[in-house]
Amino acid sequence: MERKRATLKDVAQLAGVSFPLVSKYVNQDPRGRMSTETRQRIADAIQRLGYRPSSAARALRGGRTGMLGLVVSNFTNPYFAHFADAALQEASRHGCQLLISLCRHGKEEEMHALEELLSRQVDAILCYENLSDILKENPPAGLRRDMLLLMDQQSEEYATASIDLAASVAEAVRFLGERGAGRVTLALSASDTWYRLAETGCRRHQLQFTRHLIPSPRKEAEEALHRLCEAAPPAVLLNGMRNATTFLSLIHREFPGYRPAVVTHCNFCTELLENPLLEGVIYSDTAELVRRSVAAAVELARSGRTENVVIPSQFVPQSEFHRIRLPEGRIGLTGSE
Repeated sequence: MERKRATLKDVAQLAGVSFPLVSKYVNQDPRGRMSTETRQRIADAIQRLGYRPSSAARALRGGRTGMLGLVVSNFTNPYFAHFADAALQEASRHGCQLLISLCRHGKEEEMHALEELLSRQVDAILCYENLSDILKENPPAGLRRDMLLLMDQQSEEYATASIDLAASVAEAVRFLGERGAGRVTLALSASDTWYRLAETGCRRHQLQFTRHLIPSPRKEAEEALHRLCEAAPPAVLLNGMRNATTFLSLIHREFPGYRPAVVTHCNFCTELLENPLLEGVIYSDTAELVRRSVAAAVELARSGRTENVVIPSQFVPQSEFHRIRLPEGRIGLTGSE
């Protein structure tokens, strides 16, 4: 026979206190004044009965479920797997549950992933897929402007979380220009921001540059990177760790005589940093991005407003890769040694 789910009334009866007092304890109501001994009795009763608050009931009472959502591409990309894992931990630290809706590239799938989270009545959503244009034209039912945080995007309609890349990208192309006889190949995924910053940096340092678009689907990306190896440019800037890994693997397997200078965006410590062809990275701290983004989503859920999140980045040459490591279990850039 299935065990009946414990209720607040059951907790109150076992603890020998009133129902309203237990309700104030569970909902952390500051008006619920009680002695330490009473609090302990309620806590013991909750543990003994295995009581779990109902998110639906909580939503009816206070308008919130205590759930956040994350829309992200599939976990074959190690960065998104890393980000999601850190976000789960950070959401838990705020007393929230994080629901993850995975999607592959394509506007229909991305919109479906967003709608799936809305159907679960999440309080706020962090969205890593570029939906800003679609949301202007046809926002899904139930989506409010005060519940969405767009990751790595720019928007005037919704709150955003992004990385300040301007100075580090400019330094990266200057660095590559010195190693590529004044010419840099911009092997970037479809990102207007990256192209704009990289081209601005090239013009500032009077460098010639060539665009080489890397599509998002994995197979098409591998084909584009294979063509890049065949062209054999001397200096290459990439903006994705998965693309950088594929590019360097292709060189190792099929083009061993090709020795380009490579710089890519790096968000966390990885074996990629051990490749001698990687001469520098544009580094940003994923831990800080996760911490501040989840905090912003929690604030959206509580108050309906938050400030945009912007974290810094910096160019790190190969000689300083030892500074990118995992100190005491968290990810970050250590001080100079």
